[in-house]
Amino acid sequence: MNPLNQDHGTLVNSAEVRFVRMLPGPVERVWEFITDVDKRSQWFCGGTAEKKPGAPMKLTFNNKTLAPGPEEVPEKYKSHAADDIETDAVVTRCEPPKLYAFQWGEGEVIFELEPQGDKVKLTLTHRNLPNHKEVLDVSGGWHIHLTVLVAKLEGSQQPPFWSTLMRLEDEYLKLFGPAA
Repeated sequence: MNPLNQDHGTLVNSAEVRFVRMLPGPVERVWEFITDVDKRSQWFCGGTAEKKPGAPMKLTFNNKTLAPGPEEVPEKYKSHAADDIETDAVVTRCEPPKLYAFQWGEGEVIFELEPQGDKVKLTLTHRNLPNHKEVLDVSGGWHIHLTVLVAKLEGSQQPPFWSTLMRLEDEYLKLFGPAA
């Protein structure tokens, strides 16, 4: 595994966090894991996969399917482990196979893909977050979901989902400081 793939996200400003990962290519394969509902559901969420800017889309989460093997869901995440939790989003940009972005709540999620030889540099930015609590929440979440993506693309074993998320949330709290 590339050491970059274990790095924490960086706090760009008080309302923006960024993650960089180096993934096995080609770029079209990584693009599919971001925009194809079936592939995206293997690491993040299902729903719909609109590609036209302005188009509404559904993000349908089923996080318990991302936990390999029998793993107890911590009490804190019981509501996150329910089947088919739906949220709305709107596509803001789509430039295959290099950029995909959507408005999700108050924030915007941007996936940028850059081929680098047989690898693909993924830069994920979640910006315009409404407060520090949300920055902390999405940081641990994106980190674990990207860890699952890396494992899927590399064909490697992913770590436990829920206990890793708990550890990551503690780490982001130390890195970024507590919410006011």
